[in-house]
Amino acid sequence: MAGDSGPSASDLPGAVAPVGVRTSDGIDLEAEVARGATPRAAVVLAHPHPAHGGSMRSLVTSELFAALPDLGVAALRFNFRGVGDSGGTHGGGEPERRDVTAAIGVMARLVPGVPLVVSGWSFGADVSLAVDDPALNGWFAVAPPLRILPAGLLVASGDPRP
Repeated sequence: MAGDSGPSASDLPGAVAPVGVRTSDGIDLEAEVARGATPRAAVVLAHPHPAHGGSMRSLVTSELFAALPDLGVAALRFNFRGVGDSGGTHGGGEPERRDVTAAIGVMARLVPGVPLVVSGWSFGADVSLAVDDPALNGWFAVAPPLRILPAGLLVASGDPRP
């Protein structure tokens, strides 16, 4: 799945397309990607807490997914494990770090050579701030509760990337 299926970069301009994302522990995640004709940046969007109704179609995540491609930012949104058509079960935050990492890997392959940021809202922000990936150029946290994962796992706080 990650890299094995789903659209190639040439399939994406101007459309929303499903994309295969598989985590390192073998969970297949529901995901979509959208981009304009020539993206100058890319973002992976992580949604709010699944136990409170969060999904890739939650308000902030959906608004960013809809708006960013027209601004030259390719966007990938996904459902965490156990949400929507994603496999697995909700793990409280730590296993979801694998979900974010897998989505980053797919986006880096789909839109190579542009700055890549991970952006999460609430639960998704905390999980994203706990992911360190060499493909990342930075993090954008929307309303992070800063209590889902232990502070020591929030690697973004000590990283020189923005």
